[in-house]
Order: sequence, then C-alpha cells, then structure tokens
Amino acid sequence: MPNPPSYRKVNPADQPVLYISLNSSILPLSTVDKYAETLLAQRLSMVDGVAQVQVYGSQKYAVRVQLDPLVAVFIPILFMEGILGRLFREFAVTISVAILVSGVISLSLTPMLCSRFLSPPHHEQAGEAGGDEGDEGEILNSQSKIQNRSTERSRSPKSKIQNFNRRLYNFSENVFNVILGGYDWSLKKSLKYHRTTMVISGAILVATVYLFIVVPKGFVPNADVGQITATTQASEDISFDEMVKHQQAVAAIAYRDPNVDSINSSVGAGGPNASANAGRILIELKPRHERRLSADEVVQELRPKLSVVPGIKVFLQNPPAINVGGQQTKAQYQFTLQSPNIQELYQYAPALEEKLRSLSDLQDVNSDLQIKNPQVKVDINRDQASALGLTANQIETALSNAYGTRQVSTIYAPDSPIRFS
Repeated sequence: MPNPPSYRKVNPADQPVLYISLNSSILPLSTVDKYAETLLAQRLSMVDGVAQVQVYGSQKYAVRVQLDPLVAVFIPILFMEGILGRLFREFAVTISVAILVSGVISLSLTPMLCSRFLSPPHHEQAGEAGGDEGDEGEILNSQSKIQNRSTERSRSPKSKIQNFNRRLYNFSENVFNVILGGYDWSLKKSLKYHRTTMVISGAILVATVYLFIVVPKGFVPNADVGQITATTQASEDISFDEMVKHQQAVAAIAYRDPNVDSINSSVGAGGPNASANAGRILIELKPRHERRLSADEVVQELRPKLSVVPGIKVFLQNPPAINVGGQQTKAQYQFTLQSPNIQELYQYAPALEEKLRSLSDLQDVNSDLQIKNPQVKVDINRDQASALGLTANQIETALSNAYGTRQVSTIYAPDSPIRFS
C-alpha cells in the first residue's frame, strides 16, 4: 500500500451543502483538474466545519485521439460522375487515404513515440522535492556514489539517448513558448487598439472583395505554358497542293510575330487532322521574360493577322492545363449533337452553328460536319459485276485510284520520310 488507509464516519443521509463549479476558457481541463485537487480541495478541507471535499468530473492526463469524419465527406466526391468527378477523383482519393493513415498513426505510432521522447515534468519535480526532504548527512554520504553512478550512466548509450531526448524536448518547448508568447503579444495589442484592429479587418475585407472581382475566374483557368495550337480548315474540295500553300502563308505570318519562337506545321489527313482539308500548327512561344504578352494576349493579337489569308480559316487556342472532352477540337468548348435520324441532324446542325455564330460573346464557332463537297453516288450492278468476276471491294479500289488520292510509295530522306500519292 503506498499510503496508509484512512477511516471516517459517514452518515448516508448527509448531502453536500455546497457545490463549486470551476472552469476556464483558456486552460485545458487537465490543468483545471490539477488546480482543483492540489489547491482548491486542500484549502477547502482546512476550513472549520468542512468534513469532506470531493472533486467530480476530473480529467487526467491522457493521449486523446480524435479522428474527424472527413472521410465520409470525400467519399461521395470519389464516386461523382461527369466532368467534376473526373477532376476531383484524385483529390478525393488523396485526402481520404491521408486521413485514414493519419488516424492509424495517431492510434499506434504517436503514443509509442510519446513514451520514448516525452518525460512528465512532475516526475523531475517530485525527485527534487524528495531530495530536499532527505537527511543532510545521508546526502553528503551518498554524494560520491551519485557522482559515480552519473559518470557510468553518461557513458552508457541509453543515457546518451535520454539526454538527447531531454534536449529535444526542451528545444521544442522553447519554440512553442516563443510562438505562444508572440500570439499573446499580438492578442493583447489587438484588444488594446481595438479600433485600429477593426479598421484593418475592414480593409482586408474590402481588398478580398476587390480581388474576387478583378482576378480572372473560370472552370479550368487558362495557364501560360508557352504553346499555342492553331487549327486550319479550308474548303472541302481543295487539293493537297493548294492546302499546303495556304498553310505556309498562315505559318509565315505567325512566325513573324515577335512573341513566337518556333512553328511546327502539318497538313493532310492523319494524326490530329480528321480530313485532307485540315491542318495543324503548333506555335512555340518565347520564354515569358523575353516576351511582353501572355499566351491569351498573343492569341488575340494573331487572330486579325491570320484572318487576312483568303481561302482558309484559322482557329487559335491556348491549350488548357486540364484537357476535358472526348476529342480534340478547334476551340476550348464543344457541343455534341446526336440524333437517330441523320437527315434531321444534317438539317439542324448548320442552323445551330449559325445561331451560335450570331452571338457576340463567342469566337471561332465551327463545326466538323462537312457535307458541302459535291458527291456522286455509285450504284453497282452486282449481277454484271459478278459475271465479270469483280467484287465491290475491287470496284471501290479502282475508283479510288482513278479519282482519289492514295499513298503508293515512301522514300525515306535523311530528315523525314517523303510519301508519294
């Protein structure tokens, strides 16, 4: 038994005659409990007529882990559909996993580290108090033994680790005390000059509203990555040679811009180009410190310059940081029309394009529906073709070789292959 037992006579009918509530808005509950047991309860027990003092609702020192239910907030974002779901899926997974890992570490690793690195301050105080209460002669006689033991412990690796832990603990406590002192100083100054504090808070609020109005906003804001893509489109019946001439004229105008560093041009069907009357130009801009305009401003500057080339349309865009969409288009936003009746689709798609083109807030309105090129429908006499031993595929190949363009050979040059049609 650490302490001798105590006996007292209690009347079961007795009830407490006085309740004292002790709380604090700045101290933790464990500190309030310490004051109640060590100071308040002892002082009250010394008052004449007080038989017993009990402390209820006490809270001792302990490791408390609180796992916020944030995972339940981000799990629905993980299963969100549509464009927003695609954008926030990685974010939801990262936050959810981080919260779960943090909870596991708080329940397992953190208490273990606390037991290894932290030492309760009251143990050291109790040791000092016990030393003061000891006999003076015993202290003098055992002083040499203590010095020998301290020398042996200082040589042991365990003692070195304990000294390191103590220094680390003292250093971290000093850092926290400095931060707490700075917070205390700023809080006293704010309460002392409360009018100045209110004026500064109002100025911050006004500046926040101003920045909210001035700063550009958007679903996926454009970023200056030093590149601009230009998609060209000519008439549907243009030949390959004429398309090359028109695109070279557009590339020459774009290359003369002082903000442009290099240009890469491609023409004809294949790769990002869906048809033979389309082309693509990749414009590399100079580094940001070497040009005076941003990527969006360069796009606005090149639009009127490139529109003077006759027979070809140029659609410029600054590639977004996150490419959202099913396919590469000539503009940043795309709208898809679907219909089980292809004739109705051919009828209403141009009407919608014209309606959108009439809006002054929109630029580079275009459509990938190309049905204006003259077409000839060929009906095969299958009985006669079968009598001659010809198949539909052979007839199609013969007509394509006679009236269309087809690659027949490739010559590999030192720089790039040359294809012949």
